[in-house]
Amino acid sequence: MTDTIMWARLDDPAAPVSALAWPRPSYMYLERVPEAWLDEAERQSGLRLELLDPATQFQVWERGRVFCDTCELHWEKLAGAFQVVYVGPPANLPGFELAEDLDLRATEVRTRSYYLWGSRVSDEQLDLVGTSKLPDSEIFIELKVPRILRYPVSPQAGRVKVKVCEYVDPVSGDMVYYRFQGLEEQQL
Repeated sequence: MTDTIMWARLDDPAAPVSALAWPRPSYMYLERVPEAWLDEAERQSGLRLELLDPATQFQVWERGRVFCDTCELHWEKLAGAFQVVYVGPPANLPGFELAEDLDLRATEVRTRSYYLWGSRVSDEQLDLVGTSKLPDSEIFIELKVPRILRYPVSPQAGRVKVKVCEYVDPVSGDMVYYRFQGLEEQQL
């Protein structure tokens, strides 16, 4: 079955998140967009990449993605409302319309994996970083990114990759669109 792209402008991205049947594992990437230099709270918790928790208040996150192997829903808050995009198998999402300018039927699909930012912080280094662990996540840092990065991976993960489904124009070789599919661990 060919994937489709649909979009909507909504007051809250929670409705389409709850309307879709998300398999396990499904993930959520959530980001607060700071208006000024990051304060300590934004450094610690302004970015989340976790296993999907449907009870999350998605509307308080200016940017976000919920994704699994078969589909993705992502959003960004623009001018007071959320621009929400769904890509995956056809789905019944009230208020959404087809993105007619992006037809994926003529594309080739390929899967690639890309390293995420950061190297894992050992338990002994947590005080040095100025944070503590949360259940079900490991801490990674990258000096170029002024935030604590928490990834839902095993303690043996040395690096983390995001698996991406890419839709490619077979004539030009250009990537037309992409969606996240999952996470992969590279062991220590």
